[in-house]
Amino acid sequence: MLAAVIALALIVAALAWLALRVLHALAAVPPLLLWSGLALAAALAAHRPLGHLARFALAPGPARRHYPRMLWASWRWRWLARAAGLAYHDQHRPKAGPRMPGSTSVQVITPPTARLRYPRARFRADSWGWTVTLRTVPRVGRAELAKAATGLADEWRCARVGVTQPAPGRVQVRAVRRDPLTAPLPVSVLPELDPARNGWRIMLGRDEWGTDRWLPLVNVPALLMAGVPGSGKTSLALSAAYQLAPWPEVQFAAVLDGKNGGDFEVWRPRLGLLTGDDLADAADALSDVHKIMRSRLAAAWPDYGTRNLWSLGPTPALPLLVTIVDEAHSYLDLESVKGDREAEQLVRHCRHMTGQLVRKARAAMMTTWLITQKATTDAIPSASSAQATWAGCFAVRTVDAAVAALGDGIRSHPDVCPTGLQDPAYVGVMTCTLRTGLDPFTRLRVPLITEAEAGARAIATARQARPADRTGVLVLAPDDVTAGAA
Repeated sequence: MLAAVIALALIVAALAWLALRVLHALAAVPPLLLWSGLALAAALAAHRPLGHLARFALAPGPARRHYPRMLWASWRWRWLARAAGLAYHDQHRPKAGPRMPGSTSVQVITPPTARLRYPRARFRADSWGWTVTLRTVPRVGRAELAKAATGLADEWRCARVGVTQPAPGRVQVRAVRRDPLTAPLPVSVLPELDPARNGWRIMLGRDEWGTDRWLPLVNVPALLMAGVPGSGKTSLALSAAYQLAPWPEVQFAAVLDGKNGGDFEVWRPRLGLLTGDDLADAADALSDVHKIMRSRLAAAWPDYGTRNLWSLGPTPALPLLVTIVDEAHSYLDLESVKGDREAEQLVRHCRHMTGQLVRKARAAMMTTWLITQKATTDAIPSASSAQATWAGCFAVRTVDAAVAALGDGIRSHPDVCPTGLQDPAYVGVMTCTLRTGLDPFTRLRVPLITEAEAGARAIATARQARPADRTGVLVLAPDDVTAGAA
């Protein structure tokens, strides 16, 4: 006991002596330099709180509501990384020190010290929650963070946590307290297109990060939209038509409505041709569109000096032609007409014409939109579905149905698989082949177009529809070809 008291007294005396020496040294420092050093030390100590205060003041109102929770999550990140299995003790640090030049010996470190390795994180609040940008470390990357997403959401009290990889070595973790995918998206969010500035593109909707996403139409021969009934497929097609309708450079050559006068009936004033579920009418319409494609391809080089009409771009004389096949399985499902020879012949004809349009119409500046409840090969031929440049899949019940629409790659991304969109809150939400950073798939909500809004748009833009021949299908007249070439 006496030895401990003596040792403590010696330590106190040593600290007092050291403090006196520091004070003596500071007395010799010029006052300006002393105060400058103290100010620098105070600034270094307070830069983080001041930075948070400045970001809080500059943040929009919705982001400020999430700031306290974000700060709490950032302060506990190191502990959470260890608890979630995202940190580990690195046992592979060097066991020997550096070798001095000219020496044949090294210093051996016994025992080797272990360092805790975990992804360094930077937290930023936004309108929907907060975004965490992380630097990956060995054994902890996107796959490990995606596996821990559910635990992170529970700990952060979030509705959902999404993981994406914008660049190699960088991962973004999005903590969503207000899910953008469940917020309705009215028609008022659709901007007016500006092809001269942004090119020919349509707004698809708002993704899970709260960002508006666009789809370029240049050199896109086909789009595929799949999902169970009532999941939002037709809303996406109506949204695209709503955006393109005011432009005479875009014409709707034919719309095949498998519902037989359902959602597209209100668009009749703006359409070239609208047919129902009759197979003979559908076969005739697809044949007419196919003839237009062949005539355009034949005239491209002699009259325009190009093999691809997209190099010229759409004009009122040479417009982009859109063909919409709604409920495409009504015209392409061969199994449903087995035993009826005449119906089988018509379905085979529709399958052939659709395949030709999907494979060859890109250079003719034509695009085909296939909308179906089943994207499997028994309903949609793989020659058509597999060639679609872009695909979107709304809620489906099986992974095989999702693979049929989006490709086999969706199996490697179960966190965005459309089988998880069957909740009523996700009606109008899809997974599509739109790249986000290094991730090949994106989930987004499409705008909702009511029948009244679609009808008003069709009437207001009816004057932009080109004159049609007796079948109602737009035909490129020779005078138009000559005018376009000039």
